[in-house]
Amino acid sequence: MKLILSLSPLFNNTTYNVHINLSQIINGTTQSLLDQNTLKVTNINDMLRHYKLGLAYHSQSATTKFTIEIKKENKISRLTITNISSPDQITQDDTTLLLTSISHLDDTETIKNTLEATSHLRVDPTPEAKDHLRQTILKMTSELTRSRGSLQSIASNKAYSTFSSISNFTHLTIPEEEKDKLDDCPVEISCRQKDTEVINRLIEIQRVQDELIECLQGQMAHRQQEIMQDLHQLALDRDEIRQMALQNEEMSEIQAERDRLANQLKEHQQISEKTQNALDLQTARCKSLEKRTAELQADLVESRDRIKQHDVSGMIEKLERELDRLKRQKQLEEEDFERSYADALNEIKSMKTVMDSQTETIEHLQATTQSLYQQLNDLQCTEKRPWRMMLQN
Repeated sequence: MKLILSLSPLFNNTTYNVHINLSQIINGTTQSLLDQNTLKVTNINDMLRHYKLGLAYHSQSATTKFTIEIKKENKISRLTITNISSPDQITQDDTTLLLTSISHLDDTETIKNTLEATSHLRVDPTPEAKDHLRQTILKMTSELTRSRGSLQSIASNKAYSTFSSISNFTHLTIPEEEKDKLDDCPVEISCRQKDTEVINRLIEIQRVQDELIECLQGQMAHRQQEIMQDLHQLALDRDEIRQMALQNEEMSEIQAERDRLANQLKEHQQISEKTQNALDLQTARCKSLEKRTAELQADLVESRDRIKQHDVSGMIEKLERELDRLKRQKQLEEEDFERSYADALNEIKSMKTVMDSQTETIEHLQATTQSLYQQLNDLQCTEKRPWRMMLQN
């Protein structure tokens, strides 16, 4: 962990793009321990967090390779930290600079062979790589010396030359492994496993929440669609109700007009009956006058004959004048009767025409009213809406 922390100066230069990858080698097969093959990091904390997360899935018998890519424009530099237990597990790679974590190696000869093997993996390194490697080795050496102390089991203060391919090599003193560090390893592994379980549980909870949110969003969209359909249907029902109200008003006006015409018809019928009665009475009078005139004429003829035979005093002339007067009166009465009769006939004809027109209007209004009632009954019987049922409930 401290070796990785020593790489924090890489992030001081903003022109660098740093990508990391953590993998393990089991029986010659490389497996990635991160979600993606290459992750971009912007600070040392992200690098350390991804490194710890990947180690939680690491197999204890496998070799891990933590690769760091430093990109600047079209140039790429790679640094790989490999945790190995023997030099034969290292694969030759000309484009990769490898460091070895020796925190869990107890055999001095194994450490020496490992350092000598890794020192030849990089052929002819660049000056930038040499400086960066030298700084990393110095930091790693000082940290190991400060944390664990110098190696007491070696009698002489012999230093092992590392990375012989570098002209100015660095001496590394091999410290002794402390038992407390070994005792803390199971605890750290257990904590990592718990952290992994918590992360998996959180991921599962997040997945369930996403499914629930998606389901709720689908239900909400479906409900909104139903509400829009109900609102559209409600608007249609309002239009139908408004149309029915207009039809009811029109029916009320038609019924009022029909009642008014019916009353006028009754009044005209009463007037017609009165006129007919007056006409009948006048006709009876005329017939009576004609009968009376005929009787008077008969009496007159009879009286004239008698008078002609016996009267010599001028009574006949007097009676004739009276008869002429009666004739003139009869003629006047006949003319008056004819005028009254003609007026009555004209009035009856006019009233009959008005009555026929009113009868046709009433029949038309009755047919229209019946049609409107039928339409209203059809709308009320066939168009049953859900909101009407709710109002009735």
